[in-house]
Amino acid sequence: MRYKDLEDAFSAARLNKYKNACGGNTNKALILYRHNVKLCQKFYGVLNIFEIILRNAINQHYTSYFNDADWIYHQLQNGGMLEHSPKHSAIASLTTSPSVSMQQVVRAWSMPRQTTPSS
Repeated sequence: MRYKDLEDAFSAARLNKYKNACGGNTNKALILYRHNVKLCQKFYGVLNIFEIILRNAINQHYTSYFNDADWIYHQLQNGGMLEHSPKHSAIASLTTSPSVSMQQVVRAWSMPRQTTPSS
């Protein structure tokens, strides 16, 4: 792929740091960008596992702290810790569905781009 094609697809702002790091050499910038993609791929699995472990640890902590397996539902109520959460309405609508597990609600609450639970 040509540098200009990648720049059109991703944006000059995204690629400028690679181009600047390579002294303006676009061929080297493409190589550096590809290396960065490969490096990110190596970390993705570890980050994914870490995110799941962290999310589950947070859920376990608040389940124990509130002594309530449905803590997220109850904390969405008036006066609860999550009453003013930016995702309040989206999460509140999930908690009323009998087919949605508490783990799915926690997942939806903790993932920034996800507004509905996945299986």
